[in-house]
Amino acid sequence: CDGIDNNCAGGTDEGLALNTYYRDLDTDGYGNTLIDSVTCALTPPVGYVLVSGDCDDSDVTTYPGANELCDGLDNDCNNDVDDGLSISTFYRDFDTDGFGDITQDSTTCAGVAPTGYVSNNQDCNDANLDIYPGGTEIPNNGIDEDCNGSDLTIGLNTVEAQFGINLFPNPASEFIVLSGKLNDNLIVTIYDLQGKQLMSRALTQGTNYTLDITSLKAGYYMMEISNKTTAQRGFTRIVLVK
Repeated sequence: CDGIDNNCAGGTDEGLALNTYYRDLDTDGYGNTLIDSVTCALTPPVGYVLVSGDCDDSDVTTYPGANELCDGLDNDCNNDVDDGLSISTFYRDFDTDGFGDITQDSTTCAGVAPTGYVSNNQDCNDANLDIYPGGTEIPNNGIDEDCNGSDLTIGLNTVEAQFGINLFPNPASEFIVLSGKLNDNLIVTIYDLQGKQLMSRALTQGTNYTLDITSLKAGYYMMEISNKTTAQRGFTRIVLVK
């Protein structure tokens, strides 16, 4: 086996047993099945090995029987990626309140949540930072801030019960008319659902008062009417449509 026509029969190395060796570029001991060298030599050429089956001959961590790593690769060449590893599921936390959206998940073997994901899926509105399990519930606003399945409803002192004042229309778009026994001691105040005061007006003596709400956006608001001398207060919810 020397590449010479030793028997002068017109051929070289004829009749000798041939061995097939495989290119092992990443030197992990397993060769590329598609790149081989056939020779009668009993030792492989440099860069070749006797065993084939490497599914990625450019990666030293990938070969038949290798330990599976959490790297998105088929390290053990069994046609499965990251198989046999512990898989964790994390959930998208778009509003960064620490609670995730059950409808948007990411599975990984890394054991660490991807950026923007958390381990729980209990957020009932992942687009609102103020809505999450245990959030501060704002009564009677039609919104479930604490994700318990319903809005908190409590018996408010309504403006009708406290002052005999009705309002219309509700929903409203540009104006709200307050109708009843009005006097100069009464003040009407509008708050958003976070309790921020947006508008306050003193009422005047009479039976009707028109409140201009064109500066407010569409949504839910709380209206308070208070008596500045007696501290009497009444509330109602208003809805604005634009």
